[in-house]
Amino acid sequence: MEVYIARQPIFDRRHKVVAYELLYREDPQSNFHNDLMDDHVATSRVLINSFLNLGLENITEGKKAFVNFGEKTLTEDISVYFTPSVLTVEILENVKITENILNACVELKKKGYQIAIDDFEEQNEVQYEKILPYIDILKVDLFANPKESWRAIAKNYRGKGIKLLAEKVETEEVYNQVRDMGYDYFQGYFFSKPKIVAAKNLTSYEMKCFDILRELNEQEPDYDRLAELVEQDVNLSYKFLKITNSPIFYLKMPIASIRQALVYLGIKEIRRFISMLLVYEIKGNKPDELIKKALVRGKLCELIGQLTASSRRTSELFLLGLFSLIDAMLEQSKENLVKELPLEQDVKECLLEKETPANKEIYHIYKSVISFDDEHWSVFDQHIKEIDIQPTTFNEMHVQSIAWAKEALNINME
Repeated sequence: MEVYIARQPIFDRRHKVVAYELLYREDPQSNFHNDLMDDHVATSRVLINSFLNLGLENITEGKKAFVNFGEKTLTEDISVYFTPSVLTVEILENVKITENILNACVELKKKGYQIAIDDFEEQNEVQYEKILPYIDILKVDLFANPKESWRAIAKNYRGKGIKLLAEKVETEEVYNQVRDMGYDYFQGYFFSKPKIVAAKNLTSYEMKCFDILRELNEQEPDYDRLAELVEQDVNLSYKFLKITNSPIFYLKMPIASIRQALVYLGIKEIRRFISMLLVYEIKGNKPDELIKKALVRGKLCELIGQLTASSRRTSELFLLGLFSLIDAMLEQSKENLVKELPLEQDVKECLLEKETPANKEIYHIYKSVISFDDEHWSVFDQHIKEIDIQPTTFNEMHVQSIAWAKEALNINME
């Protein structure tokens, strides 16, 4: 049986990613059903696939990995294969705290491992009394605990050497509430969900990027016109030449002029580059993880497209993934923003979650990537079946997309 490996970021109080929780999803086309998979098998497969086959550092970018451990996994101590610096042992909420589990926690702490309790609830805290001296992090499920318990848990455990991690933080408002209560870490999709506010005007720089994108989407783009548009903005010209000469494009010769860059790279690469610049600029004070998420989505859509019947539309697939979070970046409705994007109509309909005969192929790719990234597994199962890509290949492309996004972000765009 094969599984898909996903990840969810864990933020600190400064909106910086400090770790990733690794998650798995069984291949929906396999004959092995989820109800037959116990926590030991699940954890073993997550560890084997991510740590050994794919390379942990490629998935977590050198940050810690939170991995769920059930009773069997804890007592068999498979964590000895992985160093304490890379792994946080997350004890599942359904684990009964027996002497064996207590002994396992003692041994893990002796070896230097960080231990977290998953889905901690105030009403069940008595069951954890024996192992609390060995616990580093309590993961508090905000959906399972009433609001008054959020504060009570913070009051009870702050200053006792235990960090608090709020799970299922879905809005910026909730993030601010639990942060003010004293929580240390935050997990959820609050950072990528749009908070619709009064419409903001685009800056002249952002409008210039949109003008260039429009020209790039003409049937026969005019290189002279494109060069003129870029050269009209000193800031854009500087960034254009700087990134064009960066390792991300692997050019064998230095680029000295805007027109040379346009001709050498070609329309598809320039469209990708300008789109990346635009997304980077409009994210404003949002966490860097938001643009990384958009870049990973774009690259993964493109890579999948290369292996399918949509290989001729990889450039559009990249833009689909890249612009999938534009509403969260600009804090406006996606419907209004998509109207202004210089994209083909069927691509716009994809962004608005509308499947049509014209966009059916790219729609399945787009929905597979977005639902995978957001852990909407029933939707993912539905669309991944239409693509005919094996989990191993999908995981490898996901890791490749993460590495590519990291490299893109490492380029100083200031």
